[in-house]
Amino acid sequence: MIESEFIPTVEEKAGDPLTATGGAAESMDEASGCGGCAWSRRDFLRAAGVAGAALGAISLAPSLACNSSTPGGMPHVENPTDLLKDKAFVRTAFDRYRDKWTWDNTVRGTHNINCGAQQNCLFQIYVKDGRVIREEQAGVYPQSNEDVPDFNPRGCQKGCSYSELMYSPPRIKTPLKRKGERGEGKWEEISWDQAVDEIAGRLFKTMTEHGTNAVVCDLGSDMFSMNLVSAWIRFFVGGIDAVILDSGSEVGDEQQGAAITYGDAAIGRTSDDYFNADVIVMWGGNPAYTAIPYYHFISEARYNGTKVIGVSPDLSASMIHADQWIPIEPGTDAALALSMAKVIIDENIYNESFLREQTDLACLIRMDNDKLLRESDLVEGGSEKTLYRYDLNSRKIQPANVLTLELKGEKPALRGAYEVDTLLGKVKVRPVFEAVRDNLEGFEPEEAAKICGVPAETIREFARTMANAKAACNVLTTMFGKWYHGDLAVRTQILVWTLCGHIGRKGAGWDVAPYFFPSGLYDIFMGTNLVNDLRWPLLKKYGPRAIKQLFSKGSLKRFVEEAVYEAYGEMPLTTTASLFWNVHAGVMETSSKTWDLKFKRPIKEYVQEAIDKQWTLLEPGPDMQPKMMFGLCGNFLRRVRQGDKIRDTLLPKLDTLVTFDLRMSSTTMYSDYVLPVLGAYESTWMVPGFSPGTHPFHHMNNQAVEPVGD
Repeated sequence: MIESEFIPTVEEKAGDPLTATGGAAESMDEASGCGGCAWSRRDFLRAAGVAGAALGAISLAPSLACNSSTPGGMPHVENPTDLLKDKAFVRTAFDRYRDKWTWDNTVRGTHNINCGAQQNCLFQIYVKDGRVIREEQAGVYPQSNEDVPDFNPRGCQKGCSYSELMYSPPRIKTPLKRKGERGEGKWEEISWDQAVDEIAGRLFKTMTEHGTNAVVCDLGSDMFSMNLVSAWIRFFVGGIDAVILDSGSEVGDEQQGAAITYGDAAIGRTSDDYFNADVIVMWGGNPAYTAIPYYHFISEARYNGTKVIGVSPDLSASMIHADQWIPIEPGTDAALALSMAKVIIDENIYNESFLREQTDLACLIRMDNDKLLRESDLVEGGSEKTLYRYDLNSRKIQPANVLTLELKGEKPALRGAYEVDTLLGKVKVRPVFEAVRDNLEGFEPEEAAKICGVPAETIREFARTMANAKAACNVLTTMFGKWYHGDLAVRTQILVWTLCGHIGRKGAGWDVAPYFFPSGLYDIFMGTNLVNDLRWPLLKKYGPRAIKQLFSKGSLKRFVEEAVYEAYGEMPLTTTASLFWNVHAGVMETSSKTWDLKFKRPIKEYVQEAIDKQWTLLEPGPDMQPKMMFGLCGNFLRRVRQGDKIRDTLLPKLDTLVTFDLRMSSTTMYSDYVLPVLGAYESTWMVPGFSPGTHPFHHMNNQAVEPVGD
């Protein structure tokens, strides 16, 4: 260790090994070997410590610490340690090192970058002479409870280097107008007044000549803050009825499998709950890279005795820290999960009480048409929402209580077949559990091993580990939404967790992407015409009809569908980004090629079918062209696949492309106007209007410095 007295200053002292005449440096030269060295151990440590600090200072600022008489400002020496004989050099090096640890003030803030479920992290920002000189993790998060570790320090290398990005040469500092051809890189600096006037004029011209749905806005996530996003939504959607691209389908972060199974695609818990699990499964992700702020909970849980299992085709940075790594063939996760489910059922190690009370596996399905048994099957005018279970205690079917999950003395059957009287006569029924068991035939571990590459005995061991665990959880991942049939991989994993009862308990659960809006903040940040202006008109228009339909005991399904479609046509426009890129940007031409031999038809036909049957909204429609486009920190020419195709197909259709961004990018190079945006440290804002449930904190970002440029 370097002794502290040598860090603050370098003084000339008698006998000082660095500066005194006849000191250690000369003694070293005179020494003929270790045997002839007159240094004490203390002398050696003192000299070595200062030498290390001084040489380290060279890398901190070579231009300040070195003689400028040589190229690069570095004095030419045969042996770098000879620099230690230069007292001026040593002083300058230490001064530079000391300067690094001086600042004018500090501010706490965070970063308006979309880090997904783990955002955001609190940083201490150090300011000197009006510039951010560095930032570091604040590390002041409280402990949620005494039984788990705290959330500190939260942050990653991207956050720790944000100031480098902020002051990097590509930073856009003033509005730019294209001077040459698109992509030529010739620009004219203009004022904000000129930029606003010209862009507003083009916007008005486009809307009056082509309609508001010829104006398209691409919301990126590189500068993600609710202040900025809500302002754009309020203007483009609520203000001028333009089209905003919904990039969810493009990036694949959505969890369709969870939405289908749970009925909700945004559920979960805070990441400190990992510590309460005795089995953690990293399946379909690499949290050591993608969940840096809360990965420490996984490591801490493992130190505490939790077993960590990793399922991944590659030995990633996360898998090397698992207690067990299960290599799997890419895209075969569903086969592994289904085989695990079969083992759990065949060996009767499932959580029977949980399945009866908390799931629909006890609900009855008709064996003649494989549909759920409903009250409308049994009595005239019966509800389609009332389902039935067979009670083993009363030995008759009972309607499932829609007000509570509590069984209240009932014991719903999971197995068996029963006969009920319906409006069409006697029909055999059985619990959903029986149908699941039948559908698992063919997924014996030996058969599944041929598909997923996981040995049969490993599958059995994995299944038993899950079933015997007190609390097992997955680690949140958005990977499966990016895979073909990834929804099935999610649904089958949730089935395994459900069979074992690892849902909705402390330390247990299969998490998705938990987001929530605190009371009041939604209206502050996200309120648009959709919420404010249409609420009462919609209630007035559809309320009486809905009440009439309800009291007549008729089916609400068709009425709701018609009302939704009718109301949606009157609401502000969003469109599926992936469909927009396919139709208007030429990506469909690539999609027409053969991608997967197992597809029954070319992808182009699937896309066309979605358009023809209006499964999702496309604006502008296929019969018109987008004419003006705004991009907010998204760099779609790089972000979206087939960027070259988009450049060659979409851009010629656009009369105007306006891009807002922090730095120059592929998209800005082809824009007609490029407008700068504020960096994270250059404004005050709240982060976010909604919060990812992986941590329970909201952040207030405080302006640290004045904006760079205009």
